[in-house]
Amino acid sequence: MSELLDFALQAHGGLERWRKVESLDVRVSLTGALYRLKGYLEGVHNGQITWAAPRSASRVDPFGRTIHFHVSE
Repeated sequence: MSELLDFALQAHGGLERWRKVESLDVRVSLTGALYRLKGYLEGVHNGQITWAAPRSASRVDPFGRTIHFHVSE
């Protein structure tokens, strides 16, 4: 494991605690050229990303689409 990742995990209770996480909600503001191309000229402010750990899925609101992904160790 990289030193930075190891440091971050230890700062938040260690790997065993991280593995017990069921979901994570994060408020974000997203801006940039891609959002302007998609018609969001000002970006997306006060959006929310919800990550469901056991299902390896995340949802970005206000877009409302669930994205499934695989995370390998």
